[in-house]
Amino acid sequence: MSLKVLDDADMVWPIDPDAFAIALRNLIQNGLSHGEKDPTVEVIAGPGAVMRVFSRGSVVPAELLAKLSQRYARGDTACRGTGLGLAIVDAIMEQVGGHLSLHSPASGRSDGFEAQLSLP
Repeated sequence: MSLKVLDDADMVWPIDPDAFAIALRNLIQNGLSHGEKDPTVEVIAGPGAVMRVFSRGSVVPAELLAKLSQRYARGDTACRGTGLGLAIVDAIMEQVGGHLSLHSPASGRSDGFEAQLSLP
C-alpha cells in the first residue's frame, strides 16, 4: 500500500476522525480484497479536499459500478463479505455533506477501480 499527499491537498475536513477512519479502512480493505491477487492499493490525498483510493484489477462493468454503493450489492466475487462496505462509506460521506464516487477504469488508467471521497 502507498500513501501520497499532494502539495495542494486540503485535509482539514469537518468529519469525525473515527468516521473518517471507518470510511478509509473500508475502501482500503475493498481494494485489498477485490483487487489483483497481489494487490497494490494507492491512497492519494488531494488536490483540494479529495481523497482517492486506487486498486488494480479488471474493469468493473458500468451497470455494476452504479450499484456498488447500495446496501448488500456485491460483484461476481468469491471474496467474503456482506456488500455493506461501500454503502457505509457512502452514508458517512452523505452525513458530512461529502460525496463518494466510484470509477472503473480508474482515472487515467486502462484498468482498476477508484473510489473518491470529496468534501465541499
